Amino acid sequence: DALHEIVEKSPQIEKETADFYLKKYDIKENCLVQMFFKKKEYKYHIDRVVDLSNLIIDYCKKNSINKIYICGNGASGKTTLSKTLCEKAKNYGYVNMISTDDFIVDTELRNNANASWNDNGNIRVGRYTSCFKNSYFLKNIEEIFYNLDNGNDYYYLPKKEDVRLLKSKNFITIVEGIGTAFLDMKEENNLRLFIQCSDDVELERRKSRKGNSLEQTDEQINKLFEARNSQFVSNVLPHINKFNVVLESDKDFSFRIVKGIL
Repeated sequence: DALHEIVEKSPQIEKETADFYLKKYDIKENCLVQMFFKKKEYKYHIDRVVDLSNLIIDYCKKNSINKIYICGNGASGKTTLSKTLCEKAKNYGYVNMISTDDFIVDTELRNNANASWNDNGNIRVGRYTSCFKNSYFLKNIEEIFYNLDNGNDYYYLPKKEDVRLLKSKNFITIVEGIGTAFLDMKEENNLRLFIQCSDDVELERRKSRKGNSLEQTDEQINKLFEARNSQFVSNVLPHINKFNVVLESDKDFSFRIVKGIL
């Protein structure tokens, strides 16, 4: 309501005006820090991932949303947001967490197969990464959705955790990972989030966690980044219109909403 009223009032928002509406609608300052318009589109900045999580959960409660999809480029903050959402959502009921990375084809098999993609009109060949639809067992995820939607609880084995129980009676189901771009997401009551970050931010975050990934050195990360980014632009980014909210993630894990309203 606050954002809609601001849109009607003025094409340009200064801090004093924003503060007025923050107080009028009792919006926490650390949640909506600044608002501004650019070419009739607005953005607002969110300082912390916990504030974004609270905003998302409030939106889901008000709009009877029971499933959240989170996609985006590598190291954009998908997992960070999904884990924070999960912790906050537990206050309202059972939360199902599904990562599409748990349904990706074995790394050795993908490394021994050639993938091709269109890079601005040039056909390139390389390894299968998470940016390819054929890298996933998508039917397995669809099977889980079918069971949950028809009242059946479901067990599955995440790659890095013990067995996880997914309950058909839940407050919300969170589905996270690049692979969500290749899902249908046709349910009526869902929220679809797409997170982006700059190349520099992605590279910095990948290098900071290199000990926990297949890429062990800065050289390996730099070498593979260009091809991976080209694959993402070719295969994943065209699906961005499936998502009703698009966010930009900054270096400090603050966010800007650049499409959609929460």
